[in-house]
Amino acid sequence: MTVIAWDGKTLAADKRCTQEDGAINTTTKILRFNGFLYAITGNSSVARELLTWCLDGADPKAFPAAAREDKASLIVINRVPVYGVQIVHYTASPSPTNLHQSVGAWGCGRDFARAAMHLGRSAEEAVRIACELNAFCGNGIDTLTLED
Repeated sequence: MTVIAWDGKTLAADKRCTQEDGAINTTTKILRFNGFLYAITGNSSVARELLTWCLDGADPKAFPAAAREDKASLIVINRVPVYGVQIVHYTASPSPTNLHQSVGAWGCGRDFARAAMHLGRSAEEAVRIACELNAFCGNGIDTLTLED
């Protein structure tokens, strides 16, 4: 499971990865590539397939079949000269939702993270709080800052 938070400047994510049999592992859910920030949530295999699809050019005809089951999502954050920061959210379709908001949170710990950011906490602090309150989040925190 996951908690990912975006505070308008920094993207933060926990590192916990749980298996159906209850095993707990540690992984990385965010990355920077060509000036963009990427985050994955949900089923790890499907999420990584979505990420690979996006990094390979996001051809709608090549959209991963497993992703259509809506078991994972991909968040892409970049800076667009005309609009400022753009958040693109892919779920069950190659047609993403474009989010026009300064903060965001995703994953099973999202409500805790959103509340923390609403109360003035940073994305990293929001993820830390969500990890304290949600059993499916934890194992450390990764952060990335969107470059100007």
